Amino acid sequence: MAHMRMLVRAVFVTAALTGPAGAEDGDGRYRLSPTPDGYLKLDSRSGAVSECKRGPDGYQCRLVPDEQAALQAEIDQLSKENAALREQLATVGPPLPERPGESARPEKAPVLPGEDEFDRALRFMAGATHEMGWWDLTV
Repeated sequence: MAHMRMLVRAVFVTAALTGPAGAEDGDGRYRLSPTPDGYLKLDSRSGAVSECKRGPDGYQCRLVPDEQAALQAEIDQLSKENAALREQLATVGPPLPERPGESARPEKAPVLPGEDEFDRALRFMAGATHEMGWWDLTV
C-alpha cells in the first residue's frame, strides 16, 4: 500500500512539473514544448526560441539560431549589390529594363522594302536564274 502511494505521488509530481504538452508560464509569455532531449521554450512576444537541456547544474537554455533573420540579411545584402551593379551599368551602357524579360530598347516596327525596291530585287533574281538556265521569270 505504501508502495502504491509513493507511485501515485510520483505521477502527480511528474505531471505537475512537466505539465501538459505545450505548457505556458503564469503570464503566457513563454510556451514550453517537450523534446526527446529537454524542452523548446518559445517567447510569444519576441518569437525567440530556446532549446533547454538538462545539464550538471540543472536545465540550461540556449537561443536557437533564427534562420529567417539570416535569410533576410542575405536578401538585403543581395538587393544592395544588385542596386550598385545597376548604377554601375547605367553609367556605362543603355538603360536596363525594370523587370526581367523586358527589353530595354523600345521596339521598332520592321522596315519593309518599298514596291520599287521589291521589283528591282525580283528582276535581279529573274536575270540571275535565266543566266544560269534554271527557269524563266518574267516581270
